[in-house]
Amino acid sequence: CGGESPITVTYKGAPIITMKHPFWAANWSWAGATVHTKSLGDGKYSMYGESRKLGLAIRGAASAKSDHVFEVRYKLVAARELKNIIGGGIEFRLDLKSDALPKSLAKPELLGDERGWRWSVAKDQALTVRFDPPVAKVYFERNNPSTIRVMLVGESLAAGPHEVTMTIELPKGGTMARSAAERYGPADVDNWLPNALSWATTPVDVSFLNHKPAGRHGFIRAE
Repeated sequence: CGGESPITVTYKGAPIITMKHPFWAANWSWAGATVHTKSLGDGKYSMYGESRKLGLAIRGAASAKSDHVFEVRYKLVAARELKNIIGGGIEFRLDLKSDALPKSLAKPELLGDERGWRWSVAKDQALTVRFDPPVAKVYFERNNPSTIRVMLVGESLAAGPHEVTMTIELPKGGTMARSAAERYGPADVDNWLPNALSWATTPVDVSFLNHKPAGRHGFIRAE
């Protein structure tokens, strides 16, 4: 949890699933929201953000339910009634071509009744994302299985609060991991020296030392 993607799923150290929260007003006019996460300790997080254009506040409480099940309880609060919009919610990006994944891996599939999606990663093992109650719509963006959109908000939304719970269940062997900021502390970059290393001269290119035959340039000297 944390970083540019509120939730990231990694495999062998490589990020294979990231997410963001896009929203659109009428005629696909961009109204996206940036959602921030904050660690509360003990595997619990708060999430907050807003779409100013839609007058929509986004709140969330996230926690690990077990070593491989993670739950996010979203609360969307509409300041006014929304009509004739595109809507929005969550966009999952899947790196189906990651070198970390087996080449014969199955494509993700959508669950029925707008309840989420599932990705089989091995025999009798799958990563599943479920929503309760069902959302407005779940679909592959332009039929591309690497981009899954979950519309928490549809073409209209009544004013007031709306709640939905997302449950992420990892396959057998999957575990929850804290973000780098949680493990090592947040990075305080205010006192960092700007341009301490010049992009034009650092690092020094010493690839020529690999030229054959070995030793043709003599001993390495520091001058």
